[in-house]
Amino acid sequence: MINDNIPQGCSIKKPLIIYSYKPIRTKFGIPLKSADHLKKKLIEERGQICEYCKQNVPYPTSLDLEHNIPVYVGGHGYNEQNLFLICKKCHDNKTALDRRAIFIMKQIGIIIPGGFGSILSFYNLKEVQIKFLEIRQSIKEIDLKKEIYKLGENGKDYKIVYQESNKL
Repeated sequence: MINDNIPQGCSIKKPLIIYSYKPIRTKFGIPLKSADHLKKKLIEERGQICEYCKQNVPYPTSLDLEHNIPVYVGGHGYNEQNLFLICKKCHDNKTALDRRAIFIMKQIGIIIPGGFGSILSFYNLKEVQIKFLEIRQSIKEIDLKKEIYKLGENGKDYKIVYQESNKL
């Protein structure tokens, strides 16, 4: 039973629905809130620049709308403050990172898959979002440390450090 898995420190005793899949999203019921409209508006306001790698993007079709906090963990789908314009490469990388963070959140019980495509949590929505950002940041830091290690191990820096450490 779900209630048997209440994480320590949670004041909520019954899980809350933080996401529920709906085949018809509310964006279609709100005038001028389509993804295309928002993308055009953000390009006008922010320019044709990837907000992650800061590269100029020659074609508007090469930019994607991306959620800072995924809708799956309670991020608002059409709030401009939760949306970024990013290039395809950065979008792929960020999506992979977000999926890893969500996987970890499921594994440690912060979010729980519910029935009918819903996601539940014993934490309130703001706590889920904060925990998501913390986990995603930790993954980025671990990945960076791995990359630095690989560069040091295979590059010139490693040889210099190794040679310096062997001097008497």
